[in-house]
Amino acid sequence: MKQGGKRTGAGRPKTGLKVKKYTITLPKKIAAELEYHAATVNLTPNKFITNFLEDEVNKNGWYDITNSLNHKEIKL
Repeated sequence: MKQGGKRTGAGRPKTGLKVKKYTITLPKKIAAELEYHAATVNLTPNKFITNFLEDEVNKNGWYDITNSLNHKEIKL
């Protein structure tokens, strides 16, 4: 499969994963903590968040997560 670029095989190979990209904005303190904790387990912040969400959904299901978030006051 052609990857792009002028040279044959140039560019990053496709992983085959189906993903949707999101951009999030975090307070600097939370971003720093995320980067620190992700590094302690040798993960990127993106993979750390993905693993966390997958674990929470597998443990609690989307309904319970959504329900608990609806009852929390979010302070910025």
